[in-house]
Amino acid sequence: MRSRLFLLAMLPLACSSPGASSSSGSGGEGGSSSTTGPGTGGAGMGGGGGMGGMTSSTGVGPGSGSGGSLPMLPCDAGFAFDSNPITSPILTVSYTNQTPYAYVNMKVTGPGAPASQWGGVGGSGPYTWTYTVYGYDPGVLTFTFVEGENGGNPGNPVAQCQIEALVEGSTNPGSSGSGGGGQASCADLAQANGWPGGTFTCDDGTHNWCAGTGTPTSDCVRCCSPSCGVLAQLYNSSASCDDGNNGACKGSGVLTWDCKAGCCGPGIPNSQPPTGGAFGYPVGDKSTSPAGGAGWQVWQVLGHYWDVYGGAHLAEDIGKAGAANAAVSSVADGVVLVSAPNGSSYVNVILIQHPMPDGTSVCSFYGHLATRTVSPGQTVKRGDQIGTVLDQGSNSHLHYFIAPKSLCDKIAGLNGGGACGYDGSGGVPGLGHADLANAPESYTASGTNNGCSLNGYQILAPHDFIDAHHF
Repeated sequence: MRSRLFLLAMLPLACSSPGASSSSGSGGEGGSSSTTGPGTGGAGMGGGGGMGGMTSSTGVGPGSGSGGSLPMLPCDAGFAFDSNPITSPILTVSYTNQTPYAYVNMKVTGPGAPASQWGGVGGSGPYTWTYTVYGYDPGVLTFTFVEGENGGNPGNPVAQCQIEALVEGSTNPGSSGSGGGGQASCADLAQANGWPGGTFTCDDGTHNWCAGTGTPTSDCVRCCSPSCGVLAQLYNSSASCDDGNNGACKGSGVLTWDCKAGCCGPGIPNSQPPTGGAFGYPVGDKSTSPAGGAGWQVWQVLGHYWDVYGGAHLAEDIGKAGAANAAVSSVADGVVLVSAPNGSSYVNVILIQHPMPDGTSVCSFYGHLATRTVSPGQTVKRGDQIGTVLDQGSNSHLHYFIAPKSLCDKIAGLNGGGACGYDGSGGVPGLGHADLANAPESYTASGTNNGCSLNGYQILAPHDFIDAHHF
């Protein structure tokens, strides 16, 4: 009781009316009542509350005690919200500070008619003032905690914070929704955030689709922006994903939860579509895995050991009945590096370099060709005819592979030579002749075969590479 009387004695006469009511959820003068209802005074500090209307240099933030306003800041320290961004129609906000402010209020401005309701104060240094906020529309809300708001005095701003409301607030601080609302749905968030086409990603908690981010909604454990795959479907695009390291979008496209540096492609907003990187098959319908459809099949896989040749196969052979003289097409856009006759059973070979979205390149090699219809230096598009399959009777097939740049440079430097058909190793143990299920995506050659060596060079299985970079 002595401390209470002391505090009351310290109050200026103009501010000594106990339990003075305050609007918009203001807390009344401390130490004169414990009532906490809306618009009533006396919540203050309970028995040890406020310093009346006094201001001092101990106030926090620019302009404290001067009636000035704070600069617009993202969020000063001390604020806490039960939802950020706001995804429910009723919000609880608190502000914590060491100073025992009195005649406090939480002013809320923004779209709609946002209002705050006093909820009480707790602690004995630091002190925490709590409010219920409602009546807002979707958009950015500004919260300003003020002290000294009394007798027509607008009070002094102490701290300020901005957060975004993604849903419409209730018109009644005691209800759970606006017009029967409740927690927002993922579609509500998509609309409020302007996600392209109203699309979104909904994680039910059993996946990691939102990569640990996202907002809980009425229908999703986590709701977040659409994935790059969803955008690709929305814009009928061949999208590329930039993870921040591969340079695929070069700062363009749309940020998605799975593409932190952008999802880009033809038709996707703000995109500078990457060049290259869209592959198809060299024969058949040029699209169907694993060899191009229309009867084409993989006859021998990469890495298969064939005792007839004493080594592992360094390509994929694709063929079908009647393959002789069938058209062969470029698997992707690129530039012809080599188009030349070859003294081996390849007879004719072609090597084409293809740019990739990350700025690197790969090459495609084609052997066992009857004719060549392109020349070195010529630019080709995916699907352009480059030659025809050599007639080897029932064994007519195309021998082809994808080469990383180091191998590409070696073959180009030898004008198509050095592309060994087999190495001198035992290959992948147990791998069958056409065992696609167990065939490797890449294979590193070892040893020498018939005087030809690609020892240490990596070869990429074309069907795996094409499927992974399909147009």
